[in-house]
Amino acid sequence: MGMAFPLANAAADVAFFESKVRPILVSRCYDCHSEAGGKQKGGLWLDRRDGWKIGGDSGPTLIPGNLDKSLLVRSIRYFDEDLQMPPKGKLPPEELKVLEQWVAMGAPDPRDAAFAGAVRKTQIDFEAARKNWAFRPHTNPKPPAVENGDWADEAIDQFILAQLELKKLSPAADASSHALIRRLYFDLTGLPPTPAEVAAFTNDPSLAAYTRTVEELLSRQTFGEKWGRHWLDVARYSDSNGGDRNFTYYQAWRYRNYVIDSFNNDRSYYEFVRQQLAGDLLPARDDQQRHEQLVASGFLSLGPKMLTERDKEKLRLDVADEQVDTLSRALLGLTMGCARCHDHKFDPISQQDYYAMTGIFRSTQVVLGTRNGCVNVASWVLQPLPVPEPKRQELSAKVKRMELAMRLTVETQFKEKAGGKTSKRNLPLAGVIYDEVDAELTGKWRKSSLNDNRFGDGYVVYDRGTGPSSAIFRASLPINGMYEVRVAYSPHATRVSNVPITVEARGIHKVKLDQTRRPAVGGLFQPIGRFEFEKGARANVVIGTEGIKGQFIILDAVQFIPVGDIAREAKALAASDNTPKKTKSLFDLSNGELKKELSKLIGELKKSDVALAPREAPDAADIHLRVRGEVGQLGELVQRNFPLALHAGPVPEIPVGQSGRREFADWITGPEIALLDRVIVNRAWHHLFGRGIVASVDNFGALGSQPTHPELLDWLAAQFRASGGSIKRLIRQIVLSHTYRLASAAPVKLEQADPANDLFGRQNRRRLTAEEIRDGVIFLAGRLDTKPGTNTSLKYGVDLDKPMSFAKDTLRTIYLPIARNNPVAELSLFDVANPDLVSGARAATTVPTQALYLLNNEFFVAQAQAISKEAATKQDTKERIQFLYAKILNRPAGYLEIKRAREFLDSIENEKAKPEEALGHFAHLLLVSTEFLFLD
Repeated sequence: MGMAFPLANAAADVAFFESKVRPILVSRCYDCHSEAGGKQKGGLWLDRRDGWKIGGDSGPTLIPGNLDKSLLVRSIRYFDEDLQMPPKGKLPPEELKVLEQWVAMGAPDPRDAAFAGAVRKTQIDFEAARKNWAFRPHTNPKPPAVENGDWADEAIDQFILAQLELKKLSPAADASSHALIRRLYFDLTGLPPTPAEVAAFTNDPSLAAYTRTVEELLSRQTFGEKWGRHWLDVARYSDSNGGDRNFTYYQAWRYRNYVIDSFNNDRSYYEFVRQQLAGDLLPARDDQQRHEQLVASGFLSLGPKMLTERDKEKLRLDVADEQVDTLSRALLGLTMGCARCHDHKFDPISQQDYYAMTGIFRSTQVVLGTRNGCVNVASWVLQPLPVPEPKRQELSAKVKRMELAMRLTVETQFKEKAGGKTSKRNLPLAGVIYDEVDAELTGKWRKSSLNDNRFGDGYVVYDRGTGPSSAIFRASLPINGMYEVRVAYSPHATRVSNVPITVEARGIHKVKLDQTRRPAVGGLFQPIGRFEFEKGARANVVIGTEGIKGQFIILDAVQFIPVGDIAREAKALAASDNTPKKTKSLFDLSNGELKKELSKLIGELKKSDVALAPREAPDAADIHLRVRGEVGQLGELVQRNFPLALHAGPVPEIPVGQSGRREFADWITGPEIALLDRVIVNRAWHHLFGRGIVASVDNFGALGSQPTHPELLDWLAAQFRASGGSIKRLIRQIVLSHTYRLASAAPVKLEQADPANDLFGRQNRRRLTAEEIRDGVIFLAGRLDTKPGTNTSLKYGVDLDKPMSFAKDTLRTIYLPIARNNPVAELSLFDVANPDLVSGARAATTVPTQALYLLNNEFFVAQAQAISKEAATKQDTKERIQFLYAKILNRPAGYLEIKRAREFLDSIENEKAKPEEALGHFAHLLLVSTEFLFLD
C-alpha cells in the first residue's frame, strides 16, 4: 500500500466515500448485509454507518484509522481462513486499496441520522436548483456603501468592510512592510525576496511602489511556476500512472510546461479550459497552436488507470468516471462522480446527468486495451505533434510499435511473475481468449508444445481412433452483444478437416472447422461464425470428435471478440506485420530482446515530438445508464448532454462519430455558466488568503461550505468574465486590495468575535507549501537552478514504487517528477498534493516528524552551511547576524535577538567549532524556525 495522503476537509472525505467507497459496498456487500437486500448475514448491516460501528456476530467491523485491527480489512484481505469476504472471490486490487484507504482515513461515512433530513427523497427540481447561489447566472452586484470610505481602497474592500461594520468591528492594522513584501513574493512567485528587494520596498512602502512590485512579479517566469503548481494540484498531475502498473507518463512534462506558460502568458481561462477538454479537436491557425492544443488535452489522460483490468468495458467506464469526476470538481466544484450508482444524495445531479456526461468521455479514447491469454493490458494514447509529413509518419509508426511492445512486455512481466512461461508467438489480439488449460477435457487429449505457432505455453492434441473425446470452453463475457468466435490451431495436411463444433449462445449452433487450412487471423485463429451472447448467460464452445476426417485435432485456444473491435484489431495485426526488413518483428524477439526494444523505443519517443493526448473513440455514441453502477446491468439509453442544474437548453447536436467534447468545452466556457467563474475566482482567493470565500474550494454543493461573502464572490466572478478570463488581472485586483495587505494579528475584539476569520478582517497566517520550503531554502543557498525543466527523469517500469528523493536536485520542485504510489518523503511530510485526487486545498498538518526532519535532515544542514559561507565574509559578528536575519527572515534582527545570537555562536565556538561552522548552525536554526516556515 502506498503512502497515505490526508484529505483536506470533511467535504472531501464525504465525496471520497460517495464516489469510491459506497459503490463498492453496494455492489459487493449489500446483497448479504443490507435492509434492501433482505439479509443481515453474521448479524451485520453495511448499508448504514451504525451498522459497521456496532458490528455483527464477530464484534465491531472496523476500527477507523487502524487497518491491522479492523475485521473488515482482515476479511477482504483473506487473512483468516474462516472469514473471507466477499465469499465468492477476493476483491480486485483497486477496490481493496480504496477500502483500505477509507479505513486509514478514519472511515468517513455520511450515512447517519444527521444527514437524514438533507438527503433528497423526491425527484430533482432542476428549475429550482438553477436559482441556488452556486448555479444561478451572473448577478454582478454593486459594491456596498461603507462608513470608512478612506479605508476601502478597492471594491473588494467595500464588500469586506461592510460586513465588519455591520457587526461593529474594525479590521486589523496594516502588515509591516517586511511582512507584506515577503508575503507578496511567496504568493506570486513561490520564492522569498532578496535582502536588496526587501530594502528597496521598505525604503519606499508607498502604494505606488507596491503596485510596481506587483506588476514586476506578475511578469516573472516564477509567477507561472508558482500558479501553475496550483492548477497541477487541481489537474491531479503526475508523471506516472500509479494503480496496478506504475508506468511513466514520460511525455506528461509537456502538459506541465503548457500550464506554466499559460499562466505566464495570461492565456484566457476560457481558452485554457477549452484546450484541456478538447484541444485535439479544436481548429488551429498554425502548427504552434495545434501543438499547444494537443498538449493541453493531456489533462484528460493524466489520471490513474487500472491497466490490467480484464473487463474492457469496465476499464472504459472507469476511465470516463475518473475524467467526469475530475473535471466536475476542478471546473464546477461539483461531485458528479457520486451519481454513478444512483441520483446524487445531496446535490441536483441525477444518474441520467452522470451518464449523459459519461457518454461524452466514454466516446473519448485515452487508453488502448488488448487481451492476450489471461491478461488484459492497456496502454495510453500518444499522438504525434505537428511536424513535416514524412517525420509525422515515422513518429506514428514508432508510436504504434511502442504501444504493441508495451503490451507484449507487460504480458511477459505478468507471466514471469505468475511463474509461467511466455508464449512463442504473441499477437495484439482483442476480446476474451481462453487457453487450452481453461477447457474441460474428457477422453484422451495429450499435451504438446512442439509447434512454435501456438497461443500460450502449449496446446493439446486428439489422436483419431483413441475413443470419443470432447472439450468445453465456458466463457464469461463482459458485455451483451454480437461476438465473432475463433479457434486457434496450427494447420497441416494431417489435421482433421471437419472438426465438429457446437456454439451455445442464444440458441444452439453447429459448425465445422477445417484445420488443414491456414487460419485467417495472424495465421493462428480461424473465425467459425458470429453469434449473439448475453453477459452472465450461457456462452459455451464444445469441440467434439465424432465423424472426423483426418488424423489429429489441435486444441489451442478459443477467442470471443466483439464485432465492433474487429477493425481495430485488424489494424494492430497489420501494423505488427509491417516491420521493416532490417528490423526484427516484435513477435520474434526473446523476452530480454523485447524489453531492450521497448526501452529503446521509449528513449526515442521521450525525445520525439509526441504528446500524451486523447482522441475520438471509433465507437463514439450515447451509452446506457448502468443500474446501481454495475457495468453489465444496462438501463435506459441516455443521450449525451450537459448537467441539467446548469443547462436548460436543448440536448446538444453531436455529429455522428464524434464524442461531443468540443460541444461540451464550448458550453462550459460560455457566459451563462457563472459557476465556472465562481469556482476559479474562489480558488485564487483561497491561495491568497489561506481559505476561500467558499471554504470547500472543490465542492460548491450541499455538503460544501456556504460563501461567507456571496456578493463579493459574484462581483469577482462578473469582473473575471468581463476581463475575458484574465488570471493575472484577478490576482492583481486581490493583492492590491487593502484587505490583502492587512496584518495577521487582530485586535482582541475582532479575534473574539470572529476567531475563524470568516469576515477576513485580518490576514491568515499560512505555512509555506512543501515546494516553497524546498525551493526557498535552495534559493537562499544560491543553488537554485532557474531554467525550466523538460522531459522527466523517471525511468519506465514498475520500479517507480521504489523510494525517491530530491535531496541532490537543484531544479525547482515543479520541474521534478511526481510518481503515483510513491510520493517523495520530504514533500509528502509537508502535505504535498495527492496526485490521485483533485486537490484545490491541501491539508495542513502539524506533526512531530516535521520538526525532526527539519532539524536532522542533511539537506537543510547543507543549505545552511552554504548560506553561512556568504555570512562569514561580513566584517563582524553583529553584521553576520543581521545578514542572516535579512536573508532568511527578510527583516532586521532586534537588540535581544542579536544578543541571544551572539551567545549561541559563542557557545558553539567554545566547543571548538570554526566560526563558519557556528554560523551554519545558526542559519539552520533560522531556516527551521516558525517565522521562516510561515507567512505572517
